Amino acid sequence: MRRQRRDDNPNKLITFKLNQEYTALLYASIQKTGKSRSGEVKLRVQDHLKRFPDFNPDSREVIEEPDNV
Repeated sequence: MRRQRRDDNPNKLITFKLNQEYTALLYASIQKTGKSRSGEVKLRVQDHLKRFPDFNPDSREVIEEPDNV
């Protein structure tokens, strides 16, 4: 059984992998904003969580994106 660790630090480290397409989009965004990778990702995750608090990928509608995006 794993012990739960008490952690008073509100900041959490999250590690994940992006495919080449999303890595390229991230770096393009970094070039525009001048933020660091972690700063840009943090801002985007926070924004997404605020705008889509009840996001459930199993029940989402598929939205077609325009070709020029």
